[in-house]
Amino acid sequence: MEQVQYNLLFRWFIGLSMDDAVWVPTVFTEFIKACQEMNITPHVAQNKSGRQSAVPESIAGSAGYAVSQQKRKLIEQGFGWAKSIGGMRQLMVRGLKKVDQMFVLTMAAYNLVRMRTLGQLCPLQPQ
Repeated sequence: MEQVQYNLLFRWFIGLSMDDAVWVPTVFTEFIKACQEMNITPHVAQNKSGRQSAVPESIAGSAGYAVSQQKRKLIEQGFGWAKSIGGMRQLMVRGLKKVDQMFVLTMAAYNLVRMRTLGQLCPLQPQ
């Protein structure tokens, strides 16, 4: 956070101009409080790296939160596969249309891999 205050190159790198306000860690805490005031359970990842997490244990301990985190893991696996196996980390094409085509092709390939794996786990019964 200190670098954002005084390092011009760092500000440029993260996309802040000299006039832009610098965000603070309490923004995330405020978001969670605002969700709770509206009776909405925020389904965001809990920080378990030794610092105090903005997600209170009352939310993180709920059954819905656990399901949400499991679903998040499934989504993240697809994007991780696309970056490591599918070649989406560093594309060789330029332009929004070509990148979109690459992404659709890569995720279709991921779905085929998943279908193969799921078919091995739950084979179809002949009728």
